[in-house]
Amino acid sequence: MILYTKDKSTYFDIQNHLKEVSPTFYPPLSERVNIDDYAQKIRKFGVTFEAWIDNCLIGLVACYVNDVDKEQVYITHVSVSKFLRGIGVAHTLFSMLLLDEQVRGFKYVQLEVWKHNNAAVLLYNSLGFNLVTQKSELLVMRLYL
Repeated sequence: MILYTKDKSTYFDIQNHLKEVSPTFYPPLSERVNIDDYAQKIRKFGVTFEAWIDNCLIGLVACYVNDVDKEQVYITHVSVSKFLRGIGVAHTLFSMLLLDEQVRGFKYVQLEVWKHNNAAVLLYNSLGFNLVTQKSELLVMRLYL
């Protein structure tokens, strides 16, 4: 059974999850960021929506809700453990984020995704995100609240 929570993960939970999912990113997450520093930044400054199985973090959507003008919620990370993809975990985590009281006061939610990550782009489109611009290999997508 999957348990969904908000802001319950520790630095170590996030760090372990990021290391687990790193190879599933292109390029691997560990080649783009220092996983330890990134996990620390997410836990210190981010709001996290989490999916768990048996006290193991298997899904994570992390965002920053610190725009003083209340314009943008920025999603910095989205991942689901490789063998649990396709069963709606990411969709549920996004639903939690979009319904969250802390997020609802903002104008829009924005994220960046590698343009060739078709599964992620399809997920974001299904949630109502639209393409805003393209930065090299990244698509900037936005959902107005």
